[in-house]
Amino acid sequence: MMAVGAALSLGQLPASAVTGALEFYRFDCVEETNEVGSDSPYFLVFTASGTNADTDQLAMVRHSSWDDEVDTGNIYRPRAAIPTTRPISNNSFVLVAVVEEDAGTDLESADVTSIRNLMHNAYQNSFWMPPATRVSSMRAAFAESVGRYMVNDDYLGSALVPMGGTTIPAVEVAGDGGRYRMYFRTA
Repeated sequence: MMAVGAALSLGQLPASAVTGALEFYRFDCVEETNEVGSDSPYFLVFTASGTNADTDQLAMVRHSSWDDEVDTGNIYRPRAAIPTTRPISNNSFVLVAVVEEDAGTDLESADVTSIRNLMHNAYQNSFWMPPATRVSSMRAAFAESVGRYMVNDDYLGSALVPMGGTTIPAVEVAGDGGRYRMYFRTA
């Protein structure tokens, strides 16, 4: 079962999922971090409308079977349905962050809710910025917002998930000596 932050529910996508839903379907550990032992990654996915600054969500994707089990070359298929307030479209704004857990997850449900509120405010402030400026502003806000709640875990970084076009390209995040590649798709 997938763990989820805040009041959002992550689930497994059924074979006949509704078009416009976002699925985090795969991640590759290209290189594990410099931490001692295997990695224990979890992911935060921020989704927002490209046409309405008030519609956004934040989901935490984590699975206990990943704890101290993720090594260089491993491929995992979380098949996590990412909750959104509106169907995903070509103008949706999606960021994914990778965090490496150390001695238990730093983030509790209330922390994820607080991070979502901080990201909501940051998105409203950056909504009218040029796209490149908005992306850099939101990535900085993500790092700062998550960083407020880190005690032992390591924030590896974030990446914009490009939503234009017919397919969503893989995105990579590198940090703390590690590198992860994430795959999303609409269903």
